[in-house]
Amino acid sequence: MHTPNPNERTGNGDASRSSQGRAEQLQETAKQTARDQAMAGAERSKEAASKTARQSAEALDKAASSFSEQGQTSMAHTTSSIAKNLSSLANRLEGRSADELVQDVVQLARRSPNTFLLGGLAAGLVLSRFF
Repeated sequence: MHTPNPNERTGNGDASRSSQGRAEQLQETAKQTARDQAMAGAERSKEAASKTARQSAEALDKAASSFSEQGQTSMAHTTSSIAKNLSSLANRLEGRSADELVQDVVQLARRSPNTFLLGGLAAGLVLSRFF
């Protein structure tokens, strides 16, 4: 009786390796597709956030002008300052890719986790009030 030698090649081993190779290739393709879709979604979100920041800055500039006309200089100054910060944010968003922004957030989280958590909490509260 012949006992099979594990070192002998069989047709099934080659087919198994070939199937495994195809499965790994499909897995890599699926990962890349998911990455591409996530980046496209992040880019759309970045553009929407930039547009919202720019529109908000313009509205706040108009409000600052109105406050100034009414003699409320303190309120006009504060509103104008917020408008300038929003405009600056819009410029930064427009000038950077979504990937660069994600890397910046990751670096901030590593350097200063408490600031990152407080910023996330503040952003959540602002967004919940906004919507």
